[in-house]
Amino acid sequence: VEKQTIWYITSSENQGILIADENIKQLLASNGWEFKEKDGGGLFFEKGEERLIVSTKMWTKKYVLFKVQGHF
Repeated sequence: VEKQTIWYITSSENQGILIADENIKQLLASNGWEFKEKDGGGLFFEKGEERLIVSTKMWTKKYVLFKVQGHF
């Protein structure tokens, strides 16, 4: 079964990728996901035995796109 890919957008508030990363971490934490590590543009999360990878990409200086593989 192929996992669904979902794209989201968040404001970086002109503070770059770090504020966007924090937004993503807070969103996933509110759904029970624990942040494990960052490697390049990838954020890695775990929830029990499941693993979730979120890819980030600066879209403009004010917005960051992030791609989630699967459902969180």
